[in-house]
Amino acid sequence: MRNIKAAGIAKLPNLAALQSEYEALQAQKEALYADYGKLKKKVREYDIIKQNIDSILQADRQPEREKETERG
Repeated sequence: MRNIKAAGIAKLPNLAALQSEYEALQAQKEALYADYGKLKKKVREYDIIKQNIDSILQADRQPEREKETERG
């Protein structure tokens, strides 16, 4: 009790109000984690698409380099 008074807390918060706030925050956390999971999956898909495009562009550049070495 001395520690509470030393911290400057005169009245303790209502336990029911704290429980209600905790439940609301928990629900918000779960919703945000679900969104995070969906976004993380999209990022992985975009990374795969980028890798595929990069490999296609690299394959297109290879014949050009071979032509340059034949000319040079």
